[in-house]
Order: sequence, then C-alpha cells, then structure tokens
Amino acid sequence: MSIPGRYAERVQFAPSQLTPRNQLKKPVKDVLNEINKRSKAKAEMKTGPQGMIIFEGQGPVEAVRQALKEVANQLGSKQSVKVAVPASVRAHVIGRQGATIQAISKRTGARIQVPKQEDSTAMDEDDDSSTIDVVIEGDAVTAEMARREIEAIVNERTSTVNMRLKDVPAEYFPFLAGAHNSRINAIQEGRDVRVQIPQYHTWSSQAPPQAPPNRQPAAFAPQAGSSIQISGDRQAAAEARAEIERQVQELQRQLTAEQMSIERGRHQFIVGDKGNAMHDFLEKTGCA
Repeated sequence: MSIPGRYAERVQFAPSQLTPRNQLKKPVKDVLNEINKRSKAKAEMKTGPQGMIIFEGQGPVEAVRQALKEVANQLGSKQSVKVAVPASVRAHVIGRQGATIQAISKRTGARIQVPKQEDSTAMDEDDDSSTIDVVIEGDAVTAEMARREIEAIVNERTSTVNMRLKDVPAEYFPFLAGAHNSRINAIQEGRDVRVQIPQYHTWSSQAPPQAPPNRQPAAFAPQAGSSIQISGDRQAAAEARAEIERQVQELQRQLTAEQMSIERGRHQFIVGDKGNAMHDFLEKTGCA
C-alpha cells in the first residue's frame, strides 16, 4: 500500500563518484543527520551490489528529492561531462534569452556552458553532422539529470537529420556508390534514409597523384565543395554514416592508382552515354 507522505526514492553512486572520506569536513553519518534535521525526509546510506553506495530517502516527494540532492551535493565528487549537440539545436538548448538553459540549471543544480555563437561560426548550422560540445558541471546526480534534459531536447529536435560528410576524398565516391549505385541501395534498403554521393569520374580541382611504387595505397585528399549527403531518420542516418565511414577506412588501405595516356578523341567511348560505361567498367573490374 502506498501511504500518503511516505514516498521512497534512492540514488546510487560508484565509489569513484563520491568525495573521498579524507576530503570531507565531516563524517558521512554527521552529514546525513544534518540533512535529516533540516528536511521532512529521512535519508539513509546502504551498500549495494558490486560495491555501489545507495542513498535512500523516505518522506514527502519534494522533501525526499531535495534531501537526495543535498546528499549528492555534499558527498558527490564534482563531475564535468561533455555532450555533443548538433549545432542546429544550439538555439533550442539555450532558449529565448537563455530561458531554457537557466531553467535546466535551476531544476538540476548543474552548471551548463554552451559555446558562444562566434566560437561556432565556422560550423554550418543546417548540417546536423556539425556539433558543439555542451559542458555540464556538477555532482554525479545533477550532471546526469542535466545531461538527460539536454539529450531530450536534441531527440525532440532531430528526429530527422541532414548530414554532410565533407572529409571523404572524391576519388572514393565511385567505390562508395557502387556500380549503378548498388552500394547506396544496399545502405538505404530497409532504412528511412537517403544517401546522395556525387558522381565523380573527372579530375577537377587537382592533378592526379603520382602512381605509388609497388602498388601501395594512394594518398587522396578531400576536395572543398564536394561532400556526401545523408538525410532521414536520426538513427538510420547514424547507421548509414557509420557504414560509409567503415568503407572509407577500407578504401584508405586498399586503393592504389595507375595512369595511362589515351588520345583525347577516344575519351567519349570510354565514358559512354551519361557515364554508364564507367559504371559497367567498375562492375566488371572493381576499378574506377
């Protein structure tokens, strides 16, 4: 039976999340006695499984929560947590004139720092793959409460996302897309996500690298203004990005380059109608 006014709640800490005894001004027992005298709740310390320390409070709901906050504040070690937040969500975390972030800080007791606007001017706020680090400082409980509230805002605002992968060399694009976009289709299949990899069969802003000796991997560099776009459900987009990044790592270890001269007038026959011959060549040979 739930008796009115006899609410119970508990928080648990790993030993590393508590301030060492030699750094406390008073024994834990004395700290709890003082909190209980000031509060309408009763807080007790217990030992949990695997060495965890549990503090349990009983009494009226608000009194219990306030007592446990005081326990965490006085006995918990200070934590500093970084939460990666899409740059596009920055304004929603702060709120109008800072109202949202101030409310989170007041509710949880944590100190929250968001980078200034000028610190993130180089980031594209329409690109959800650009992130900023929100720093949360407090004890283990307050920091965790604040982290959950901030992540709830991120989840609400980024159920669908747009990402741009700008650090992938364009020479990898044909291999990542696959012949006739076969690899893109495999990534998209069964997921609420769309992947767009630009066609790239012609050297544009830079000369081809010298063929490495003994068929060693070639060093290709990303090109400005040339990026892979991923859009759709947040989880599906993250999975698609992870798969593409895995393939990029393989290509970095595997791709080499060869060069040969062909008369200019014959290029059209190699490229074919709308570049389809290039897709067929990739499919048959594994080369672009």
